[in-house]
Amino acid sequence: SARPLGMTVHGVWDLLRSRGLVRSVREAEDVRELLEGKTIAIDISSWAVQGATRSVGLAAQGRSVWPNFFVLVCFWRAVRLLRAGCLPVGVLDGPCPTLKCRQRRPGGSIDRASELIAKLFAALGCPTVRADSEAEGLCAALTAAGAADALHSEDSDVFAFGARGLALKAMDVGGGAGNP
Repeated sequence: SARPLGMTVHGVWDLLRSRGLVRSVREAEDVRELLEGKTIAIDISSWAVQGATRSVGLAAQGRSVWPNFFVLVCFWRAVRLLRAGCLPVGVLDGPCPTLKCRQRRPGGSIDRASELIAKLFAALGCPTVRADSEAEGLCAALTAAGAADALHSEDSDVFAFGARGLALKAMDVGGGAGNP
């Protein structure tokens, strides 16, 4: 069977939202109710990019930002998930697919950031796995196989990869580190 090429499926989130299949959950109690006892496959490169983007945004506001600030953002996200009673499983990208290498240089800043986040997950007692290709594909496979109850990835191509169950697009589980 043909495999998706790892490009975002444009318009999927809007389509799901229009059908009432997307909801926003912000309150800590609601997050705990939704996620408690669940295993969540996390696309680590997605967190690395979001953390780096947060750093750039804070710096643009004239705020002081530590080097590797994204690690702090990821720390608070992981801690909040653990406090909500779920187990985050970090999923690292494998070798860069040819079509995506234009966007992601092997061994580049995203790969280095992802490795630091994997070390953070290990220090927190959270497992990590490396995909054969793209992390969102393995996140989807983990949900399809029942090894994860939910996944977090900004890439809507998780559905093309066969994701099942709960898909978390944005993760703001409350305050800290510039409100990650």
